[in-house]
Amino acid sequence: MAKRVSADTITAITAEPSFHDGTPAESPPPTTEQLITRIRKDLDDRVAEARTNAVPGAPLPPNHHPDGPGISLTRALADQQLFEQMLKEVPKGFRLSPVLYARIDKDDKEKITHEYTYNVRPRFLKFLAEQHEGELKALGICDHGIDRMRHGLDPTNADGEHYSVNVDHIIERNGSGAWGMVQEADPDQPGAKPKYHPNHFGNFILLPEKIHEFKNELNDLQSASDTPLGQSRWILMMIPERNAAFPGFVCPPQDAAHRLAGLDLRRIDDFMRTDHGEFVVRTTIEELEELKDMKGVRTLVRGQIAQADAAQTKVADLAADQADGKAPGNLRKAFADAVKRNPEVEDHVENLVKPAVKEVNAYVTGLFTKLSAKTGTPKERAAFWKFARFVRGKNMKNLQLDVEALPFAEASDLTRSFRQLGKDVTAVCDRLDAEAKARFAKETRESIPDFKQDGNRPANDTAPAQAQPLPRRTRGSRPRRPEQGRDKKTFGRPGHFKRQGE
Repeated sequence: MAKRVSADTITAITAEPSFHDGTPAESPPPTTEQLITRIRKDLDDRVAEARTNAVPGAPLPPNHHPDGPGISLTRALADQQLFEQMLKEVPKGFRLSPVLYARIDKDDKEKITHEYTYNVRPRFLKFLAEQHEGELKALGICDHGIDRMRHGLDPTNADGEHYSVNVDHIIERNGSGAWGMVQEADPDQPGAKPKYHPNHFGNFILLPEKIHEFKNELNDLQSASDTPLGQSRWILMMIPERNAAFPGFVCPPQDAAHRLAGLDLRRIDDFMRTDHGEFVVRTTIEELEELKDMKGVRTLVRGQIAQADAAQTKVADLAADQADGKAPGNLRKAFADAVKRNPEVEDHVENLVKPAVKEVNAYVTGLFTKLSAKTGTPKERAAFWKFARFVRGKNMKNLQLDVEALPFAEASDLTRSFRQLGKDVTAVCDRLDAEAKARFAKETRESIPDFKQDGNRPANDTAPAQAQPLPRRTRGSRPRRPEQGRDKKTFGRPGHFKRQGE
């Protein structure tokens, strides 16, 4: 991508014929003032239509609001008021600019999203911490949060609470047209493989979530995402400025009197904590997948797996035993010496892989401690069952198989703690099962009348009362499959360490 996306460049970038799929775009592009006038006219038309719909006996148009004319009118009036308010509240460091929105299909968007989520995003967080630390502090992120970002991790405060920030694609993935599906080297990611244009750092800005929502609300007022697939149209978007005082990668702090001032902490419930655990695990898996493709790594790891196999153990366990003096050799030093020969591999291991493995270990084991300590209510038990399914799921299994093939300390720690975690989760599940059966039995006893005492049993009924079998209770988790072994997964699965011609 030749130019970073900003309020000064975005109109020209999206106006290029190569941006959309060949459908003629409006030329010349409309101005900001022209788009404001169009939006006002559209909102006026919505209000007028809603008022017409509210007239008793009036025929309903084909696009009649399914919730009824009263709600439709209320919404139309609220949207009209919201737009006028937004025009007065554009955050500092941004301008409203014309942008061509060229809709792409969901499969193409998924390709961009997968690359962004599990490859580009951690590196952008690292880039911000290394290149724009002062702006992060000005926004309100503490030193602890910035240090986490240096390792590609989401920023949190010292108590582990996540800051409510999002990385925003300035040109939206869903509206990036043919331009969005082009992969090209990113000048801000030297040495990295070509990336889709929307995933270049020059198309990103870190935003407080409430400012991100401001941008999304403006898009929604124009029904941007409803643009027909393969078509394009001009919309008005909130776009960051870029200049000497404001590089445009981090949202500047807003004046204290502004409605969107300040940086909040993200409030999440226990169900969402497990969702975040899934994200942390998948991100770590992707970091490991990239490591496998780096020069010399497969051969190195395959050799260490052979040594561990000879000792009938795992690489991570053998390395830990060696470090404790319980076994001869030093797999960790051999691994470290080998990766040092390639600075790119060393940087990836030290600054992305090891921190990610350490993070997922701390997060998942900490979440178990939190959720297993409170299972007294149905909601708390449901949150734990969701966590148990996650721990026993495919992604966790694949992560464990990957990590147990690596010798460094973080890998050994995760291997051992997750092995214990599996036992601990099973113990809590057994306890919850027993408690559930006991509750059911008690409820059943209390709901069946005592016929002898109450005199409700028919006089001619001489047959002994039959106990009703309890229904079979399940844990809500899938049955375990037999152990597959390292030869089925990750570094050791078939083909991953075969020599050329094998």
